[in-house]
Amino acid sequence: MFYQRLFDERLWVYFLTLLLSLFLVALVKTYRKRTGSPVPFEWFWPALPFFLISAFRFCVGTDYYTYHSTQIPQINSGTLDFGEYFRYDLLFVFIVKTCNLFSETTFWTFFVVSISPFFYLKWVSKESPMAMYSVALYFFTCVFATSLNIIRQSFATGLFWIGFSFWIRKEKKIAIILFVLTFLMHRTALVFLPLLFVFDKDIKMKKKCIICLCLFCFSFVFYVDNSSLGFLNQLGVAHYFNSVLDTGDHNWRYFAPILLLFLLDWKYRFGEVSAVHKAYSNCLFFTLALICFSSAIPMSNRMIYMLLPVLIVYIPMLAKHIPKYRRMIVCFFLVYFMGVFYVQIVVDNAHQTLPYRTVWQKNEVRFSDYTRKMDFEQWFIK
Repeated sequence: MFYQRLFDERLWVYFLTLLLSLFLVALVKTYRKRTGSPVPFEWFWPALPFFLISAFRFCVGTDYYTYHSTQIPQINSGTLDFGEYFRYDLLFVFIVKTCNLFSETTFWTFFVVSISPFFYLKWVSKESPMAMYSVALYFFTCVFATSLNIIRQSFATGLFWIGFSFWIRKEKKIAIILFVLTFLMHRTALVFLPLLFVFDKDIKMKKKCIICLCLFCFSFVFYVDNSSLGFLNQLGVAHYFNSVLDTGDHNWRYFAPILLLFLLDWKYRFGEVSAVHKAYSNCLFFTLALICFSSAIPMSNRMIYMLLPVLIVYIPMLAKHIPKYRRMIVCFFLVYFMGVFYVQIVVDNAHQTLPYRTVWQKNEVRFSDYTRKMDFEQWFIK
């Protein structure tokens, strides 16, 4: 039953998008090799297929219906006070209001916030020694699929990682501007703050164990004293706690590969190569720590969604650092995450990205929860 879905055209639109992006990466690389000159905005072209598939989708992604029918119309209604605007995040409100000047439909808002693939691939072009491999990881680690669901957070996360690449190189003016935009797009970006202060620290194994213990105690306090959620409510993020999206166990699918990366990092002293390597090594550790206690820490999924993209550049950097096992590392993690993609997207339809629809097919969808539920059930019956 499941294998038949691999041959459904509604799934293959994503695979064709990936293949086109990989082809454009190869084209850019070939042009640069033959002419000896860089392609203008070389990160733009591989990101374009992902942008188009995101920008012209309709009713694809778990949160799409909520944005389309509730959040965007509420922002445009003019009945919200400043505090309510702040709940929706000010940069997002600005985007919605600006798009509404040109059209009252929600299409242009989705079109604009679909630019997150450009952020990720700009970051890849800056950090990854294997651009084509990083693009494949961007797809198979489900980072792209996640962006079709939690659109504001994915937008903010892409901005952060570009800013982080500047921050670790001491280019702090550009980084701070990007961090401010990140926070204005989604307040859960506060999760990233610890990384900015510990990215260049030499964290020994003993200290890492202590940090894990502190995380466990932190999660225990939240369960014992529910009143501690009060201050988070002041920030407008408490409603993310106890969300159905934040109580799943699918993050454990990332535990084994990240633990293996962590051990390879420790054995081959990856974090000692340079300040950049140390920064991403520390990011990997915090990702591992969060996954270890993801069943106990409130909002852990939201945090992990923000940190998982580090794999996109970390794995190629590690593979290059260990030339003896480079091919083995590349193949193992690619095959593993292809399996994760199959289970999470094809089998579980975790972010409800299937079936894919374009804006030209919107008349085929009746906006009711029952209709959408039945549509997805029909997909799974196949």
